[in-house]
Amino acid sequence: MAYRTTVETDIGVVQIVCTDRSDGDFAVTQQASEVEQRRSLIQEQPWTWLRQIHSARVLEVTHPGEHSGREADGSLTRSPACPLSVTTADCGPVVLVADNGIAVVHAGWRGALDGIVEVAANRLLKNGASPVKAFVGPTIGSHAYEFTAADLRPFVDRYGTEVASETSQGLPALDMAKVIEAACAQVGFEATRPLACTSEPNRYSYRLRKEAERQATVAWIDG
Repeated sequence: MAYRTTVETDIGVVQIVCTDRSDGDFAVTQQASEVEQRRSLIQEQPWTWLRQIHSARVLEVTHPGEHSGREADGSLTRSPACPLSVTTADCGPVVLVADNGIAVVHAGWRGALDGIVEVAANRLLKNGASPVKAFVGPTIGSHAYEFTAADLRPFVDRYGTEVASETSQGLPALDMAKVIEAACAQVGFEATRPLACTSEPNRYSYRLRKEAERQATVAWIDG
């Protein structure tokens, strides 16, 4: 069953939902009608869904479903009843909640290193808005996320030594949760720990099981 939580803000209650296997596959590469049906069971308004390209591109949404199918890795809105979504199978889905709106981003290692979280946050916080919190959905844990020492170096240089970790076999690893936490902190957001690790059997994981299916994280402001 999908996980749901809420955050109260000055502009209304923000609803956040993270799906799991029991909710089905939300990968945008499958038959559109099937995905639309699954989306409507969670939020009947048209979702803004993205063709994710591991970038730092963030789109602004003013009405339900705007920019659906565009290439980007994040979206933001200050309007009610505009569901924003990303799909993941190891990367970090992050919901940024400010007192004037929300942003939802797909933070894979490439996008994180390019600053996707910071880009979304800075656009959301322009004109004097204040951060409320950052919610992190299911994300792969460092115990299963092997990286070479050379590939870890740019993350350590940008976010500090705490983002370097080890796998359960003692090999160098990236701690995506720490990367996201550090990125959020740099722009004034306190991040939750990830909802779950994608190694859990009720989550999809590309790295661990080569699964093509995707779980969704969606958020909207109640209208």
